[in-house]
Amino acid sequence: MARKRFWELLFFLGLCHFLGSGCVKDSPEKPLPPALGKLNELTIVMDTLWWQGKIGSEVRGHFSVAFPFVAPAEPLFKAQYYSPNRFLTNPKFLAQRNCLIIIRKYSSNAQEQALAKIIESRLSQEQLKQWRDNQVFAMDKVWSDPQRVMVVAVNDEKQALQLWEQYYPTIYQRIRENETHLHESTLFKKKPDDAINRKLWENHKVDLDLPRGTQIISSTDSISWLQYPYPEGGALWLLIRRTTVAELARSNQSPESTLQGILRRTPAPAPMYGGGGIRLEEKNPPLFTSTIRYQKTIPATEWRGLWLLGAKTGSFICQLPNFPPDAPVLLAGFVESAQSNKVEKLLELQFLLQRQRTEMKP
Repeated sequence: MARKRFWELLFFLGLCHFLGSGCVKDSPEKPLPPALGKLNELTIVMDTLWWQGKIGSEVRGHFSVAFPFVAPAEPLFKAQYYSPNRFLTNPKFLAQRNCLIIIRKYSSNAQEQALAKIIESRLSQEQLKQWRDNQVFAMDKVWSDPQRVMVVAVNDEKQALQLWEQYYPTIYQRIRENETHLHESTLFKKKPDDAINRKLWENHKVDLDLPRGTQIISSTDSISWLQYPYPEGGALWLLIRRTTVAELARSNQSPESTLQGILRRTPAPAPMYGGGGIRLEEKNPPLFTSTIRYQKTIPATEWRGLWLLGAKTGSFICQLPNFPPDAPVLLAGFVESAQSNKVEKLLELQFLLQRQRTEMKP
C-alpha cells in the first residue's frame, strides 16, 4: 500500500511539473498558451463510468438538445468527452476554451485524483471553500488563455446529480458568458470597414463595427440593408431601420404584431433572394420575445425565430431599443447559411448586435 501511494504521489508531482500547474507557489508564472476550440464547443471531463451512467446521461441530455430557432436542428453545444487520464495527457485537450469537469475529490482512480489535486492547488480562498462545501464554481485561465473551466466538485455521483440539477442554468450561463466576453464573433477577427461604419453612424447614429466584406445594398436616412456573404455560402443580411416612439410603445403591448407590421412595411431588396416581404414563422416554433437592456438601463424588445423569403429560410434576431433616446432604431439580422454551423452564425449575429453602441467616433 505504501509503495502504491508513493507511485501515485510521484505521478501527481510529475503532472504538476509537466503542466505548469503552480504546485510550487514560489515558482514564476509562465505565459499560458492560446486557447483552442471554436465558438459553441465544450469539452466535458469525468470518470468513464460516470459518463456511461446517470450523470453522463443528464449532461448529454442538456447539451445535445436542439439549439432554438436553427433548422435543420443542431445541438446546443458541440460537446466532446474525455476521461481524466486522456484529458491530462494531451496538451490540446487541456487548452480547450470551454471545459466542464465533474470530479470526485477523493477518488480511488489515480488519474482522477491527480486532476483533483491539480485543480485544488489552483483555487483561491473563496474557491477552496466552495471546493470543500461541494459546490459549482468557475476557474479562468487554468491551462490556456482565454479559458473558462466549470468545476463540479463532489464526493459521489448522487451529489453530482443534485448539483447538476440545481446549477445547470448557472453552468450554461457562465460558459456562454465566456464565449461572449472573450471569444466574441469570428466576424470580429476581420478589420472593421471604417467607411461603412461611418456612413451608418451618419445615417442612423448606430455603430456596429461591421467587418470588411460587408456590402451596403441600399441606404437612406431611415432604412439601410446590408449583406455580409459567408465564404462557404449563404449570407448574413442586416436591416437598420429608424422607427417611431409610437411603434416602440406598441411593441410593449403586442410585440409579435409590431414586428410583423414593421417588416411588411420594409420589403427586402431584390439582391436578397429576389426581395419582397419577409415572412416570420409564428407557430412552429413560435416567436420568442423577451425584454433586454442596452448599457444596463435602456429597455429593448428582442425577437428570435425563423424567417422565410421565397424558397429561402433561416434564423433571425431583431432588437428594437429606444436608442438613441426618442429615436428608436430597429436592428435586425437574418442568417442564411448553407453549412451545418448555423448555431455559430446565429451566435455571431447575437454578439454583433450586442456590441451596438452610440459613442461618437473621433
